[in-house]
Amino acid sequence: MTKLLSILLISSICLTQEMEVDGNLKVTGTIQSADSLNQRIAELEFIIAQLQAQIALLQSQMSLVGSGYADCFGVVGGNAVIDNCGVCNGNNESMDACGLCGGDAISEEECNISDIDGNTYKTIWIGEQLWMTENLKVTQYNDGSLIPTGHSNSGWYELENGAYAVYPTDDDEVSQSTCGDDCADVYGNLYNWYVVDDDRGVCPDGWHVPSDEEFLDLEMFLGMSEEEANNNNVSRGTDEGSKLAGNSDLWIDGNLENNSEFGTSGFNAIPAGTRYSGGSNSPYSSMSTTSYFWTSSEISNTHAYERTIYYYDSTVYRYASFSKHYGMSVRCIQD
Repeated sequence: MTKLLSILLISSICLTQEMEVDGNLKVTGTIQSADSLNQRIAELEFIIAQLQAQIALLQSQMSLVGSGYADCFGVVGGNAVIDNCGVCNGNNESMDACGLCGGDAISEEECNISDIDGNTYKTIWIGEQLWMTENLKVTQYNDGSLIPTGHSNSGWYELENGAYAVYPTDDDEVSQSTCGDDCADVYGNLYNWYVVDDDRGVCPDGWHVPSDEEFLDLEMFLGMSEEEANNNNVSRGTDEGSKLAGNSDLWIDGNLENNSEFGTSGFNAIPAGTRYSGGSNSPYSSMSTTSYFWTSSEISNTHAYERTIYYYDSTVYRYASFSKHYGMSVRCIQD
């Protein structure tokens, strides 16, 4: 403040004559009286006090913005909020029909993608990733080769090549009540991991099965800490499972569905169940209770990473203990 006052004082000195320079610098003039300078000092101190008060007010408003007492415009008690595209009070007007900020899609049909069988899938942007919002149900690789199916229980367990299964429509009460004529139409197919790893590709052109790292990015975008995300074989996060899940009519009642964040991400995970890797008399299980998703990340010759969401928990499980023989759902992510 003293330094500022000195600068202002110097600038306020009145010279009655122009400066003359003749060899050495020589300044002539008349300095104001002491009374005039004291008056000027008092005026400048008043100005400085006003400026400091304005600075304090601005700092107070900034702290209110950070604490939630002011809206994104800095208006205390205001109701303007930042939209999904980062625009204050933007009302998502810069988001296109596909949910892409700054995109140009006019209708949701422009967001759909198709596989080699002609099945169409809806998509959604979550963070910087574009995901399918439906489980894969393709029956061919991208070169037109058929993916084998129709294996017996013991035959399924012995496989070391790609195959898929369809949850039987008459396997249990849930499949009878929700599948109609074909469970694949509702829940998608159940693929072993060898399909995921096949170089011929199973996702639509320009898409691929997500890696474990891409699932980690998704989970952390939804709020999971990096430390929790990297854990194995345990419940991870808080409500990320509920955010990823969707279609409450297919889930039985539990903590997953009852969480207030259920369905908010648009990922729309559904409880398609699984096909066991063993030779059980009833190899299909967990429809209506559990979502299982393969990742493309291999752990060993016999195991790969996957994701599991249970009806009784709002979190997400990352297992490293499932055999590649298991039949699970597959989602695709854009390259």
